[in-house]
Amino acid sequence: MKMQERIKELITLNRGPKLICLLLAIIVWIWVECFYVRDENTEWDMDEIRLSIPE
Repeated sequence: MKMQERIKELITLNRGPKLICLLLAIIVWIWVECFYVRDENTEWDMDEIRLSIPE
């Protein structure tokens, strides 16, 4: 019974590290979105399509 109470306490009351991890995850997500995912030219060129899917 004490173990269940301890686990419940760790899950519900230990918010500091969880908020820090959430904040870091959001920062990394935004950083990846801005620098790696967004591209000015979102359309594929026909040559790129032919290279990626050969006939």
